[in-house]
Amino acid sequence: MKRIFSGTGLLLLLCGLVFAGGSLAASDPAAGQTAVESAGDQQDIKVEIFGTSWCPYCRKATKFFQDRGLTIVEYDIERDHQAAAVKNRLDRQRGVPFILINRKYAIHGYSPEGYEMILKKIREGESS
Repeated sequence: MKRIFSGTGLLLLLCGLVFAGGSLAASDPAAGQTAVESAGDQQDIKVEIFGTSWCPYCRKATKFFQDRGLTIVEYDIERDHQAAAVKNRLDRQRGVPFILINRKYAIHGYSPEGYEMILKKIREGESS
């Protein structure tokens, strides 16, 4: 998994991190999720957003990906303790949103530049 840290819209750091097994299937949060499905030819790009209902940056992140016609699954970490545990395991930083793209790329915070960089990389041929 590659991890991008951002703060106040600036891309601060890009580093590689491989996570064992490459899947979250065993600990997939479900209870507090809201699926926002959008059809489209986006090379099966799946976006998971770990956030809260009151977070304005979570709403901005959701809108960013919706505007691009991507499949989004949202997890409310305040209502879903399993989702909170998954988020905490993958992202040691506090705060939301935490974005997981194709279960491979992780971005902490609201970073349109970071999101675009990852989407571009995926569209340019890196398989998901």
